[in-house]
This record gives sequence, structure tokens and C-alpha cells, in this order.
Amino acid sequence: MDIVNQIENIISQYHALRTKDDESRKSNNPDIVPKLKGLEASIQALCAYENIEINVSLGSGRLPEKPIVYFRDKKLSKSGNEGMYIALSILPKTAEQKGRFTLSLAQGMTKLKNELGSKEAANKVLLRQAKEIARKYQEDIRAAGFTSCLDEALDAPHRVFETHFEIGASLSSEELASMLHMALGIYTDIAITEQIKSDANLSPDIIEATKHQPNRVTRDILERRGQGQFRKQLLEKYNGTCVVTGCRVEAALEAAHIIPVKEGMDMSPDNGLLLRSDAHTLYDLNLFIIKPDGQIVWDTSLHGSEYAEYRSVDSRLLSEQVQKNLEERIKLFTDVV
Repeated sequence: MDIVNQIENIISQYHALRTKDDESRKSNNPDIVPKLKGLEASIQALCAYENIEINVSLGSGRLPEKPIVYFRDKKLSKSGNEGMYIALSILPKTAEQKGRFTLSLAQGMTKLKNELGSKEAANKVLLRQAKEIARKYQEDIRAAGFTSCLDEALDAPHRVFETHFEIGASLSSEELASMLHMALGIYTDIAITEQIKSDANLSPDIIEATKHQPNRVTRDILERRGQGQFRKQLLEKYNGTCVVTGCRVEAALEAAHIIPVKEGMDMSPDNGLLLRSDAHTLYDLNLFIIKPDGQIVWDTSLHGSEYAEYRSVDSRLLSEQVQKNLEERIKLFTDVV
């Protein structure tokens, strides 16, 4: 079953399946949980981001009514009560509402509210943070089809951007997946930017680039999905597999240039690598190189991370021209890596 159908089934059946213990009035939703876990598994298969944890929650309160799928980077959030995360929120069908689901970049409020002593004080801080981020990424947010907190239409101080879909809307799973990848691209860019700001071991060139062009990587993510013919050629050349991680989820794979287009305008498959989207982002930031023999060398900031487990590319995939281009890239960026 595709993701949109799974979500709409949860929306339409939620209140019929929702149960409660009459004594505690606390719902354990035994019939809903398997459906949510099935949705979580489908999304996990689609969004294989190394740095993103995906999990479902029944929502808050004694009798939860709004299930949520959370997408979190540990550098930005540990729970729905704090930090920043992507949320796919499900608003079930009731007598009063048709039912819908939303996709947003949100901030947890509970921990901050407890620290500051009031919801009003927490809202002021969250709104200021949301606007600061939205201003940096506004062009990308709008290009991806979201409404940001800078627009009057979004009146929620804890959300940076959001979009919603009514049940029965003509939305395909492919369209939802595309918007989800756009949102995760922006979110990952924010996480990498925060890591760079806090890591004194990173190259000054990278820190400076991030400081002055905070949404450069995200804009590349938004654009690179449109490299139709180039991407098709790389999907065929590399058998639909990320050369670094081995990921075979096509929706998560992107066409990466070895020699940046601005340097040589080479759009041939021999100037390309098929990379999972998060690996592509790190490659564009020059946080790793691939040597002509296939050896992967990671920036010191990623030593000890899950990425460092990937140590080589199958050299049989690297044609003679690909190897030459890899060598040329190393020469171009030796001052960065």
C-alpha cells in the first residue's frame, strides 16, 4: 500500500479504532499502533537518511487524537518536547472536520516553556528562532511549496514552515515523497550548518561558505532533482545504487557532479556519481573525497560518525575517465579536505 493511502486509512478509521481504559482514560490504541508502525516502515524505506531517525507517536495527552511521524537529527532534537524536527501530523476525520495531514518544520515547546515559566515567553523565543531560519531559507521554502512563518497564512510560532493536505486530495505518494525530501533537505542543511558553526576542527573555508551562503546546499538539493537525463544515465551506470552507502531507494538517490559544472560544464556520466541525498550534501560540502582507487577519505569532523563506516567505493564501477575526474576534484579542493 502506498504512503498516501496508508495515511488516509488512518485518518478515516482512527476514531473508530481508538480505544480507552475507562478507569484511567488513557488510550493505548492497540488497533492504531500497528497501522502507524506500518506507515513508519514505509517511510523508513523511502527516506533512508543516515542522520535522520524516524518514529511515530500517538501524540500528547491522556487520550491522544493526533498521531505524528517525527523525523529527527540528534544534533537538533531529542524529542517532540524540544529542539527542531520535521513532523508529519495526522488530524483524523471527525464529525466536525474532514480529516487532513500536515508536513512541517517545527520546534518543541514543552522544555522551553518549563524553563521560561510560561507559554507566552516560550512562544516569543520560538517565533524569533523560526523567523531567523525562515529568512535564510525563504527562497527554498517557497520553491518547495511550503508556507513559512514569514507569511501571514501560517499563524503558529513554533513552526518554521508547513503545508497541509485534505483527505481525498489528488496527491500521489511520489508527490508527497518529493515534498518530504525537500523538507528533509532543508532540515539536513540546518543540521550541517549548526555542526559547522560549533566545530572548531573544520576548515575555515567551509565555515565561511556556510556563514555567507546558509542555503547554498539546500538550493543545490532542490535543483539537482531536476537533472533528468543526467540522473537517468547515472542510475543506469551505477545500477540504481549509491556508490558510497549502497542505498537502492531510487527516490533518495541524486546525481552528483565530480567536477562542479561551473568548473568545466561536463555533463557526461563519467563526470557523475550516484549518491544518496545526505551523502551528496556532504560531498558538495567537501566533507569527504573519493580517491581514484575507490578509497573514501572523510573530513576529521566525521571521524567516529556512522559515515566513517563507509570506507571505499567498488573500484570496478570507476571507469578510467571517472578516476581522472576524481583526481582532478582532489586537486581542486585540496585546500578544503
